[in-house]
Amino acid sequence: MAHPGSIPITLTEIGIAGSILFIAALVFTRIALTGISMEGRSWWLLKAAPISAWEILRGKFLAAYVPFAIVNLMLLAGAAVWRQFGLLTFVYCALGTLLLGVGIMALCVGLSVPWARLDWDDPRRMSSGWGGLIAFILEVIYLSIGLGFWALPALAYTFRPEWAGMAWFIGITGAIVITAIVSLPPLAFGARRMGRVGDA
Repeated sequence: MAHPGSIPITLTEIGIAGSILFIAALVFTRIALTGISMEGRSWWLLKAAPISAWEILRGKFLAAYVPFAIVNLMLLAGAAVWRQFGLLTFVYCALGTLLLGVGIMALCVGLSVPWARLDWDDPRRMSSGWGGLIAFILEVIYLSIGLGFWALPALAYTFRPEWAGMAWFIGITGAIVITAIVSLPPLAFGARRMGRVGDA
């Protein structure tokens, strides 16, 4: 086993980054899950506009992802100063959390469509709850797998340094693939269901 001081990225640092990702995601998934419902009775104006379903979803995704990314990076930068992350560690953790954040927000935006509520008077009732429950379960599974891939280099450096090169490749590639799998189908599903939003 390698000495901790000789390991470029440790499991502790990955754990800190994962915790920050989870905290930031909890805050901004609410925005993603209620993106369509937030339109309320103004939805009909948006629906009548010459805008495609994909354009609407892209706007809702960016409205949730951009503030998430800013807060996530600020928290991670604070943790990096506190824990004295090296430059490689900070960049790797930042890229990992931003990538996995794409999957989380895309998943929530896609699932916000079928369970959108436009007749709310209380902001707390903008979602039926089913979209949030399903999204939370899928997020936990996705984050477990995604962080597992992203932690492979740290695992390799800790237990099998000779496998580090392969761990870098498999870890990064696996996280990108799982993010694409989690992101695109929900968005496509949401785009197909967009025309039914608000129908009785």
